[in-house]
Amino acid sequence: MLQKYDKKPVKASNYDLDNKNNALAWKIARQAAIWSPVVALIIWLFLVFNPSTYDFATGNFRTAREYTIVEMTTAFAFLAAALIATQTAIRHIKFGGKVQSIAFFIFAAIAFVMAMEETQWGQPILGYQIPGWMAEVNEQNEFTFHNVGAAQGRAEIFYFAFILAVAALYLPRVPGIPPRAWMDFRPRRALLPLLGCITFTALLKAVDPVLIPAAAPAGAVRWTTEITELYIAIWSVAYAFDRRHSTA
Repeated sequence: MLQKYDKKPVKASNYDLDNKNNALAWKIARQAAIWSPVVALIIWLFLVFNPSTYDFATGNFRTAREYTIVEMTTAFAFLAAALIATQTAIRHIKFGGKVQSIAFFIFAAIAFVMAMEETQWGQPILGYQIPGWMAEVNEQNEFTFHNVGAAQGRAEIFYFAFILAVAALYLPRVPGIPPRAWMDFRPRRALLPLLGCITFTALLKAVDPVLIPAAAPAGAVRWTTEITELYIAIWSVAYAFDRRHSTA
């Protein structure tokens, strides 16, 4: 005769509870990472546009020039993006993705140039002589191409070029590019808040000094451009890392 057992509700095991807690912690950490650039930018703008905290926020920029923590982080982030994008391009070659490999090699080259421009191509560290042709045309007597001629002081041109290029990547399709290749290029929506920060600070640079209140410290927008460039570098390395790991 078969023995009857009472049916009791099955309790969740410690393993299941740990998985749920880990998933929740990961979700919270992910959202914090996504929105932390927005919070950081708000704090920066409060400090740099407040006359009483302006010196505190910008002191290192005004004394260390191209080798502040922010600027060196920007340079290393661009360099990391270049290396990761190169790896991604090589992987696409192996899988027959010719369009993808060319695009990521171009991305890597641009990121490398940006890293070098951020550090004046190493001239202050290595101590080599700035070529005469560069010294004659560079507005800041630096070995940098973004300070040559009409480009000097017009960083917003580069910012908006970046913004438009990234915005185009979010389009569903682009004629002439294979669907599979386009999917390999499209960034995640998680990078949109960072792009929004870049857009906002680029607009600040574009309207300065016409629409910026006269009461604001004179260099507030100037030093905010350093944050813009840092955010562009962070976006670039995050995008490169994500595309590297999404490669088939």
